Amino acid sequence: MSKLLMFVKTGNIVRLLWEKYGGCFDDDGNTPLHLALHSTSTQKLALQILSTSPLLCTICNNRGESPLFLAVRSGCDEAVHRIIKIEEPHFNMLRRNDGSTVLHSLSSCSDTFILNAEKTVRMLLEKFWWIIDLQDVQGNTALDYAKQENAPWLLNLLTNPSLIQKQGFDWIEAWNREENDAVITFARNCDDLRPFFIKNDTPLHHAKLATYKDYINFLQIPSIAELKNTTDHDGATPLHRALQRQDINFAKALLIDDRVKRMIRNHAGTTSMDLLAKLCKVNKDWEKMCKEIKVNPYLRTTYILPGTNMEQMRTTLFVIAALLATITFAAGFTLPGGINSDNGQALLGKKKAAFLVFLLADAYAMCTSMLVLFCLVWSMVSEPDMACLLVDRSVFILMQSLYATLLVFMTGIYVVIEHTSLWAAIVIFVMCSIIGITANRTILHKVIAMLVPAAYREKLDQMRLLEEGNAGAFTAEEDKADKRE
Repeated sequence: MSKLLMFVKTGNIVRLLWEKYGGCFDDDGNTPLHLALHSTSTQKLALQILSTSPLLCTICNNRGESPLFLAVRSGCDEAVHRIIKIEEPHFNMLRRNDGSTVLHSLSSCSDTFILNAEKTVRMLLEKFWWIIDLQDVQGNTALDYAKQENAPWLLNLLTNPSLIQKQGFDWIEAWNREENDAVITFARNCDDLRPFFIKNDTPLHHAKLATYKDYINFLQIPSIAELKNTTDHDGATPLHRALQRQDINFAKALLIDDRVKRMIRNHAGTTSMDLLAKLCKVNKDWEKMCKEIKVNPYLRTTYILPGTNMEQMRTTLFVIAALLATITFAAGFTLPGGINSDNGQALLGKKKAAFLVFLLADAYAMCTSMLVLFCLVWSMVSEPDMACLLVDRSVFILMQSLYATLLVFMTGIYVVIEHTSLWAAIVIFVMCSIIGITANRTILHKVIAMLVPAAYREKLDQMRLLEEGNAGAFTAEEDKADKRE
């Protein structure tokens, strides 16, 4: 200890010692700061060393004990506060080689110390509250050890984390320092991560784990699972970032998840599947991975999204297409205006241009609906990728059939009532045209959003309540509204 006092008094010698010998002071790898933190009686000495050479607080001894570890165990409150303020402590400063944290170390302290260590522990947990659930090599948490000690305040603190005044956690810096356990524990102890976002980045955008299994477990954390499709400041999803970093394990974990949307475009207009296709062209490992999880990076579907029930979709399309084929087939032999009983020719065939449009539209509607049926039949015996493509294209073809069927109705009505009720024919023509225009998916979404009342409105739908037999509920809501007015 006399040597230590001499080093402190000479000022720069401590820094020179650290630069030349790596800060080691004895065979156990202890630095002068470690030795000074073994007792509260030498805390002032430790504070002088921290002032002279603050970098010593980042060095661990051979047992993996950092100065912060010893400061907490010794109850050196001022030293704990100084170390936390000097620099954001690395995760290895909070944990020993055997996996135990500074909280676990309290079990080896005397009962007298434990009774008086509340201030030190609270100071530590305010900044590093997420270490409560960390386990040592035996699978025990700090709470398991606290139950063995005579310290009610410690047990109450660990079982009621809400008593701790929690500070922020820089998880981006923790990822960069490869302190994976810190980020994972932070995510598990945080019900809502959104207040901690920086420029809308999430922990998933920066995730850097070692194995595929680690990523799977990480994605199962509730607070993380809801961020799978979140876009950052560049419009990129976590899948975009995983592919850009060429993190094959992370990309695989996201691609097998049905809830991950692969067709979201970033601000540059690039989807995750575009990036995946480029990687597969230049790297056989990525192509092999895609074959393993049965993902075709070159497949582009418009209407089929991950998680879509293909069988249900195929059945629905089949029923609609068969119905349209039946209707348009029958319309071809039930011509407006009738036929000539002498020669069997259509009476309006040579006089009405609208009649010719009726016939052409009817033929087109029947042919496209039949084509949909053929596509769906072949999709049942094709490879998964081709089956997916056939079903997806069937939606587009079926839309063509629906448009043509609408045109058949419009022209048929016009041909029949043009001379007797022209105004009615025009009204029907306009109504059908509006429906045809709004049938576009983008336009329809906007129209429905404007016309359909918001789900969160206070006033309930009267007709819906009456239909459900809940007139009493409506009356109660009406009474509340009257009282508010």
